Amino acid sequence: MQSLWRAHWSTVKTGYVGALTLYALIAPAFVHSAINAALVLAILVLVPGAVLARYAVSLRQLRRREPWVGEPSYPSRRAINDELRRDDGSSRTVWWDRAEGKWFDEFFAFWWKVTTVPCESITLVVDERPLTVAQYEGIPPNAVTPAKPERKKAALVRLSPFLSDSDRQIHCAPIDWEFTQWVGHHLPEFEHANPQATVFGVSDQIPFPGLICVHTLLSTMDGWVLFSLRSQQTDYFAGAWSASFEEQVEIGPTTTARQRDSTVLDTMRRGVTEELGSELARYPMTTTCLGVGREHVLTGEQAVLNCGVLAALHIHAPLSAIWHALDDPGQAEDLFEHLGWFACRFSRAADVAMFLAEMRNREFGPRDILAHHGLGVDVRVHPASSEYIRAGDRFRWHPTSRARLHLWSRWAFQHGPLAPQSRGAG
Repeated sequence: MQSLWRAHWSTVKTGYVGALTLYALIAPAFVHSAINAALVLAILVLVPGAVLARYAVSLRQLRRREPWVGEPSYPSRRAINDELRRDDGSSRTVWWDRAEGKWFDEFFAFWWKVTTVPCESITLVVDERPLTVAQYEGIPPNAVTPAKPERKKAALVRLSPFLSDSDRQIHCAPIDWEFTQWVGHHLPEFEHANPQATVFGVSDQIPFPGLICVHTLLSTMDGWVLFSLRSQQTDYFAGAWSASFEEQVEIGPTTTARQRDSTVLDTMRRGVTEELGSELARYPMTTTCLGVGREHVLTGEQAVLNCGVLAALHIHAPLSAIWHALDDPGQAEDLFEHLGWFACRFSRAADVAMFLAEMRNREFGPRDILAHHGLGVDVRVHPASSEYIRAGDRFRWHPTSRARLHLWSRWAFQHGPLAPQSRGAG
């Protein structure tokens, strides 16, 4: 909370200077000295009073059990309402608990849980028929040609009741990557031709053809959280900062393993191997599934309506081991997908909250973090990334990074590596 107060105290000082200067310029010289004294005293009291009131509001927001990280866009709010009221306007059922579903910016979480749910306990069950072009309307013949038809991705069909301690399953269907890409680039015409395709889990309707992607936030044994700058060669949000590294669920043969992903942990381990290196994948890991939901990002270039599995990975290795792995280009198969890396170390939940507030500016990067007078966060830039990141270019943030970092921080400070009991054990 100290960093939050420092930022507000700076506002008090600025307010004093501005208010008193303005008063000196506009106050008539013939005003009685007693009135002048009363007005100056009022300024001295009202300025800090207003700032302290705002500080109190900030504290209440930080201490709320379920802090809100932002409102979704109007198209996102309208999309779920329209889908639930479609056709005859009657109340429709969904396979998720309406009491648990919640928006976190542009991410709608069907299920989210702060307590520790190991990713190896989240099973990927392929028990639905493949989603193919033939099942949908309005797609031109030969518009989708799979380059690797044997290497199937996964699409979300439904979830088991995740609040249960025994049954945690993601029921999915095989789908071709090229099919999901075509839909993302032609969303208006696809939605017009296929109003029955459900994005938000309406029961007994055909699923929307989107991918299941695991977003993994990685923290190290010495308290650092890893951030990446996506390259121009990536398929989604090229040239943007991300609070995680992403890996699509594979349910067919892959380049690194001749079997499908059976659990969320399988996807995460493959992601570490392909994007950070096989050497790093040998370190012990502790994982937690933070939530499952739908990314609902609508842009002029490409719509992203993928299923997002949010996961935390605490690797029992120092940050130096991450940098060492990234310095060996032969270890990571997909190293080209990232332009650079940096890491943050948060000591207080209030600093994460301030960081999230700043991330509303999609061009908030490492240099801005270091220059922020009220943000108490350590920052380290990967040595090989330093010149590029600090060259003066500015980069936007992945639209759902705020939601991912928010859910991670709630877990980290309550049950994870930044919780009081974890600090004591360290």
